[in-house]
Amino acid sequence: MIERKLYGGISKIAWGYFLLYCNINIAIGGITVNILPSFAGFLLFLSAIGLLCAEERELSLLRIPCIVLAVWNGVQWGLDMFGVQTNEVLRIVDFICVLLNLYFHFQLLTNMAGIAEKYQPEDVFLNRKLLQCRTAQTVALTVIFVLTRFQPWLGEVWAYISVLILIAYLAVCFYMMHILFRLRKSIQIPQTDEQGENDETV
Repeated sequence: MIERKLYGGISKIAWGYFLLYCNINIAIGGITVNILPSFAGFLLFLSAIGLLCAEERELSLLRIPCIVLAVWNGVQWGLDMFGVQTNEVLRIVDFICVLLNLYFHFQLLTNMAGIAEKYQPEDVFLNRKLLQCRTAQTVALTVIFVLTRFQPWLGEVWAYISVLILIAYLAVCFYMMHILFRLRKSIQIPQTDEQGENDETV
């Protein structure tokens, strides 16, 4: 039972980051819609926290921040469809949520590294790689937050910076997912008694 929760929780964390990092926008009736909304990623994180908090008790402290970020990203998703920028309308709330986002991901990956240390194969050090991802992501999010505030003054340079940020973001995303799926693979799910009896019968 514990192994199944670990397996499912790690999977949800990995796919949650996929939804956070990857955007696919389509136009519907003159409105642009992101079909991979970030709030869905936070809902996956929230579900994963329930599955993994028995292994890392500190994860339970992330429930409320996760709910707040899910709601905020849902609001952003809705307003973005109508071309409304939340960092212009709700600047204080946006600033608070940026700080909360930094804390959430820093702590989440710290706890995931703690789980990796318990279950990773010998001499693989997935925990260290997750901590490296944590540091890279924290730095990247901070840089993005600062640069977006200077976007009007950057002019055409912003277009090149945006491309570099996108490439770096996707690289971090897929590397992180790779590590998480490797960790998931190391979780051995025991067969049920019923399956064992069937094997013996065969």
